Amino acid sequence: MKLLNSSNVEVVEFAMSSIRNIAYDIPKEVFECIKNENINIFINHLGSRSRKVCDETLGALTNLISENSEITKFILDSGALKHVESLLTRVPSLKLMTVEFIEFVTKYQNLIDPVIHANILPSIFKFLLNDGIEITEEIKIVSCFPLIPLKFKYAY
Repeated sequence: MKLLNSSNVEVVEFAMSSIRNIAYDIPKEVFECIKNENINIFINHLGSRSRKVCDETLGALTNLISENSEITKFILDSGALKHVESLLTRVPSLKLMTVEFIEFVTKYQNLIDPVIHANILPSIFKFLLNDGIEITEEIKIVSCFPLIPLKFKYAY
């Protein structure tokens, strides 16, 4: 975890890549390691100028939130949504990963409202409209997925 504080971007990238891979297999254990003082380091790396660092960080967080809603809520309460929205303006691969992150979050009914209040969905809607934004067909398709749980939560 100390490698995440390095001033060398490549060191941070490789450290985050390792954490991402470990979190894929054992997310609860990784979460226990980062949940106190290290969660802010994670979230701050979402704002890195390095696309690779952002990619690995978002991948690691996505692996963590796929475990359960408690971990997801903790990550959201730590300010992840503020940083995640800015990734929607980056390269197409980060846009796609960001939408997938939001999709994972919205699978938990109790966490749909924080996504709505963070005002991220209008940015995702723009992908569907192709409002002068560089996107792929895959991004358009995946952009629909976070919207599906809304139908069930607010249908009545």
